Amino acid sequence: MKKYIVLIILIIFYYSSVFADSSKIKNHIIIDTDAAADDLRTICLLLSFEEIEVIAITTSDGALIPEKGLIKVRALLKSFGHEGIPTSFGEISQLNPPQWRELSQKIYWGDENLIKTTIKRNASDLIISSIDTEENPVTVICLGSLTNISNAFLIKPEIKEGIEQIVWYNNSIHPNSGTNYEIDKKAAENILSTGIRINVIGNSNGKVIGFTEKLLQSIEAIQTPYAQKIAESHRQNEVYKMIQINHLKIWDDLVALYWVYPQLFETKTFEKYPNHSISWILQTNKIEERIVEILSYKNDETSIVFKQFPDNPHLYRDDVNQYMNKIIEKHGKEEWKIIVLTNEFHNHLGIYSIIGAKMGLRAREYFNIGLDELLVVSYAGSRPPISCLNDGLQVSTGATLGHGTISTTKDLPQIPKAIFTFKNTSISLQLKQDYWDIVKKDIKQGIKQHGLLTNNYWLFIRKLAIRYWLEWCRKEIFNIEIID
Repeated sequence: MKKYIVLIILIIFYYSSVFADSSKIKNHIIIDTDAAADDLRTICLLLSFEEIEVIAITTSDGALIPEKGLIKVRALLKSFGHEGIPTSFGEISQLNPPQWRELSQKIYWGDENLIKTTIKRNASDLIISSIDTEENPVTVICLGSLTNISNAFLIKPEIKEGIEQIVWYNNSIHPNSGTNYEIDKKAAENILSTGIRINVIGNSNGKVIGFTEKLLQSIEAIQTPYAQKIAESHRQNEVYKMIQINHLKIWDDLVALYWVYPQLFETKTFEKYPNHSISWILQTNKIEERIVEILSYKNDETSIVFKQFPDNPHLYRDDVNQYMNKIIEKHGKEEWKIIVLTNEFHNHLGIYSIIGAKMGLRAREYFNIGLDELLVVSYAGSRPPISCLNDGLQVSTGATLGHGTISTTKDLPQIPKAIFTFKNTSISLQLKQDYWDIVKKDIKQGIKQHGLLTNNYWLFIRKLAIRYWLEWCRKEIFNIEIID
């Protein structure tokens, strides 16, 4: 009886979280970047905040030319497993490269090997289609020039109705000045003349705040991929030297701070231009603390029943608790929580259910979305053991039979594969053949040694499941294909 009470509490905890997440109203944003160091930090900060859904990232001319910037952006997203966020590059708009281009090219955003810049839509077309697709107005965050959003307006002025606001990092507005303005004055003047709501974010009336060694150390201590990416890139020799001589500054980072903590800023409006405003950071002593808070956001757990998900190893069985810290360190708290709940829901520690949990989380990671946002079609059928994949898929995605958001095909043979659809994009994830061969070989060996469905067989399966749980990385074990 005690076991079932615990199970019920866990399920209530999880699905309460699902419904809480699915009821949140997310802010849909497009990020336009020129791929400078502060842009890397800003993108990481925005990705850290769960109330934001990044629906596209485009690159403009600035610190890097747009195509080189796109390579950086795609390498960054791939390192997070967010390849499903649409990206594209725009046109070159300045004659002379800035003096910091060489440094910007050296900064590590992610592994650039095998990153391609082939695109179906250029930046302005991607901006237009992203705005048209959304039901609610979109915010466009510009960390460089306004070239891409200006070109989008020239192609289709009607997108104005789908834009809530443009948030632009720049020194000044009315009078207009600053590096991002100077890169493409014509584009800036065009956007400023549209009457659309624009908020310029700047430093404290010209006072620039340094990115310090203390802040870097604080970021290094945060165990999230976004924080670790900033730490890794800023420990590079060239970038770190800039920190040591107090030359690296907090610029575009202020856009993310404004988005999450607008109370730290003072906003000035213009009587002549009622839809234009500029916001300056006032509480400069709070900047480092708030950056750390944002990057720590996805470490925080929102739950209904528990204050936090049980993380004391002594609460788990001996064969699991000895690997708990290693699993969390390697795969993260989210995967740990999901697979714990999957095993309780599934009523035994199973191989295919764990694979399904990893698969569903990988699909969410690909699109960078939360629970209860995917439609899932499973090819695992309804006959164990492969059909056990379905339990992991339900727990990891929040797509359930009750919601009508998961279904199984009648296709034979059953295979460890599922199709995931988010908005207008579908992808298939399938366990790679060499991993599946390992599973089938190990199960066959267990049957040979212990017989089918004996106590010793189930103990053998449990050991295998724990081993796969620990050793198999969700970013490596699946083939991912985009379905046109």
